[in-house]
Amino acid sequence: MEDYLREELVRRNYSFVYTPHIAKRELWQISGHEQNYADSMFAPTTLEETEFRLKPMNCPFHIGIFRSQQRSYRDLPQRYAEMGTVYRAELSGTLHGLMRVRGFTVDDAHLFCTPEQVRQEIDDCVDFAYQVLKTFGFEKIKFELSVKGSDTSKQWFGAEEQWANAEAVLAAALDARQIKYERIEGEAAFYGPKIDFKIEDAIGRLWQLGTVQYDFNLPERFELEYIAEDNKPHRPVMVHRALFGSIERFFGVLIEHYAGAFPCGWRQCRWRCCRLRIASMTTLRRWRPNCAARGCESRQTGAAKRLAPRFATRRCRRCRLCWCWAIAKWKMET
Repeated sequence: MEDYLREELVRRNYSFVYTPHIAKRELWQISGHEQNYADSMFAPTTLEETEFRLKPMNCPFHIGIFRSQQRSYRDLPQRYAEMGTVYRAELSGTLHGLMRVRGFTVDDAHLFCTPEQVRQEIDDCVDFAYQVLKTFGFEKIKFELSVKGSDTSKQWFGAEEQWANAEAVLAAALDARQIKYERIEGEAAFYGPKIDFKIEDAIGRLWQLGTVQYDFNLPERFELEYIAEDNKPHRPVMVHRALFGSIERFFGVLIEHYAGAFPCGWRQCRWRCCRLRIASMTTLRRWRPNCAARGCESRQTGAAKRLAPRFATRRCRRCRLCWCWAIAKWKMET
């Protein structure tokens, strides 16, 4: 999964970054996570009279990378990608195998662009997400447009005009592709509206995987700037993008989707070498390096196990392997 995604990111001109797992509490206060996301964050810890918190998201760190030097409009868009581990203070009753955990890895990316570029970047993100889900065999994809709406129970950042413009851009990206979606009020992120991609598992439950989010607030809160063609500083727009979402959750849904019988190219172990009753271990060990030389992991039955052909076939079917090599004394049968 990760190798495939890295190859695709390289083709799309993303820069790979790595960020810390912990940050000063002040950073989360500036970003607004402390005010809007504190229930899902682990409690602060104090070291040398300075408070720190585990990161629930990677965005402030990517913002720090963008701020590390002056940017020109010629440098934009900037695309940062990271397989970043984040931490959420989930209650014990909500934990659910791989699907919902307290520490997980997100294929996170943040794009910094001009207001004129944001529509193209969102279009590319939607196409990218659709390609990834189709590549892994998901056909039933539910698209949701999560917006602020009339919900006043949450603290929303930004002006109404900004929210309306951001929602219009996301809706236009879906409409242009004739994608059917459901508009969900009150489920936007506190910094902007978003498109969510949900997949149905083997028993009909919906799980949110990827997301594309339009953010006009964090660039304002962190005072991000780039120098435009008029030689004056302007505020960039930020797009949050995840394709797998939680890699653990994506893998869990993938296991149920294929019932463990993954397509051959995705499997860690594709071959099993089974020694038949008349075969020697020397013959068996000679064939295993052939698998390794071709980049395929292989396993063999125990040294003391000599199997009848029908038992060798049954074992390989039970393990859902791509190929089974049955090693006999003078020849190999596949």
